[in-house]
Amino acid sequence: MNTYYKQRPSWYRHIMEKSSETQHESCDSEGSELSLSCASSPFEDSEVLNLEDSDNGVEAAAGSQINPYQFEAYISNTDESEIADDDDEEERQDRLTDNSWCNCGHCLVMPTSRECVCCCDVEKVTSVCNGYQGIQYITDHPGFRPVCLDIHVLKVAYYQYRQQFGERPEQGNERHRYTSYRQFARLCWHFLGKEVRVIFPSCVV
Repeated sequence: MNTYYKQRPSWYRHIMEKSSETQHESCDSEGSELSLSCASSPFEDSEVLNLEDSDNGVEAAAGSQINPYQFEAYISNTDESEIADDDDEEERQDRLTDNSWCNCGHCLVMPTSRECVCCCDVEKVTSVCNGYQGIQYITDHPGFRPVCLDIHVLKVAYYQYRQQFGERPEQGNERHRYTSYRQFARLCWHFLGKEVRVIFPSCVV
């Protein structure tokens, strides 16, 4: 401290000392902040970098995400139904070799694969059998023989048909056979619209 400073009044020296202390505190504070800033800077930079890398990673992951089956060939409902029809046709063709598809024990191999059907395969027929306890096959149904095979019932049924639709060209057993088919359709389907045809089980043909 120089002589000039000592010669100053006490109040002047007091002000100067306060000013000097304030400057030192300011410098110390700035220094500490600067030091803190410098110390924290690498963390913040790395954090920013990590976040940027993370974002880039997410974007890259989103861009390179694998979507399975996105390039697989599309199969329409029509294609699926055609495939199912082809499978059914192959199965029906196999029925022409033997009658292993029969469950009731009364079916025979028919001329076409579509006719090789057992009564257990036809929903309308099985629903009629389900109405009677212990009846699984249509030939065991209590109404099958009197409705479809009794000659007198077939004659009366034909008279009803003739009154409504006119005379049939068939005669004798062929007429009875035709009437029997109609009776069986009435027994199981109850009513079929005009020109509607259904496939009867092999066991009743």
